[in-house]
Amino acid sequence: MTNRQTSFITLLMVKLTVPNIILFIFLLFIVSCASFKLSQPSVNCVNCNDEMLPIINKEWFNATKKGLSCLKKYRPIDSRKLSRILSEDKPTLIYIGTSSEVEYKTKIVKLSKGMQAASFFDEFKEPVLAMRIDKTKKFWHKELRRTLFHEMLHWLGYSHFKGVDIPYIVDSCCFTNSQNINSQQLACKLLASNADWTSIEYSRDFTTIMQSSKGRGFIALRSAWNIPSKLQSFDSLFETTKVLAKITLNRKPHKRRESSSALLSLIFSTALREHLSLSKRRFLTQEIEQPFKKMIYNNNEVRPILEFSEYVGKIISGIISKNNKDIIDSWQKLKQIKHRACGMLTWEEKWALKDATELTYLRLTELRPPLKIDIYKNWTNICF
Repeated sequence: MTNRQTSFITLLMVKLTVPNIILFIFLLFIVSCASFKLSQPSVNCVNCNDEMLPIINKEWFNATKKGLSCLKKYRPIDSRKLSRILSEDKPTLIYIGTSSEVEYKTKIVKLSKGMQAASFFDEFKEPVLAMRIDKTKKFWHKELRRTLFHEMLHWLGYSHFKGVDIPYIVDSCCFTNSQNINSQQLACKLLASNADWTSIEYSRDFTTIMQSSKGRGFIALRSAWNIPSKLQSFDSLFETTKVLAKITLNRKPHKRRESSSALLSLIFSTALREHLSLSKRRFLTQEIEQPFKKMIYNNNEVRPILEFSEYVGKIISGIISKNNKDIIDSWQKLKQIKHRACGMLTWEEKWALKDATELTYLRLTELRPPLKIDIYKNWTNICF
């Protein structure tokens, strides 16, 4: 053995003493933590104060970690695309706090009343989202994670009401709670499939997911309404209304009167009645209208609500068939009972009504010749 080899072994033995080994492990840990911190998805937070900034950073990391892991399992291509956006283009979150609007890159960003978050990509040519945070809600941290990842999915080009609604389906698959395990399984199955959003099967499954886990079956109604083919749209609207009513009727009795889904089911059952086959019309009457009227509104005091939903449904039916006379007649009758009926509706039911009228407003404006009544300025604000 040469002197050089002996010197090397001696030096190695000196360096591998216990203190040096401990020091080496500690330094390795520090380097690993630094590398991990650098690899975390980061966000540029605009309008964040000292209180909100650490919350945003923490929940941003939690949302991307959970969401990307779930997305990788069911839609690996989307997972890779979103990972690339998060790593290459540092996203921006605009916190809408007490202010109603925030300026970002010479543009005003604001959220309309009732809107919690919105995504912007085309407007700024970069991934941007704006959101409010309601810390008074129970489990608001979990809600924040779900909302953050939901808005990120819009950066991939996914939207609502046309096509498979990936953001909402991911919500239910990846961020649902244990009470909605059946809905979660259905959402994950739909997420992994190559579903056709114009199919009856998709309408049935999507309505089940939205109403069971979120109580927002209207989202599915709006999706079915936007199907280009009238025949497919009627079938999907029928399926959506049927599922919506079934889930609502199976709820606990004390929840029924407060459910906006009851009013929506009655309205769209009336709207579809004249556009479906005899067997489906019979189903609407026997399985939706009669049970709801008996179980929910079986009281003379709320009779105006039944008339009200009937007239709104007939107006929507007239919009579908482009029958101006039916619309005018029903509108005049609706106006006579409007104030009394609106006074009996819950806040949730008023918003359900607004959803239904906003959904149909565009087709209302497309009617020719235009209606010579005051429906245009009042249709979407009947009870507001």
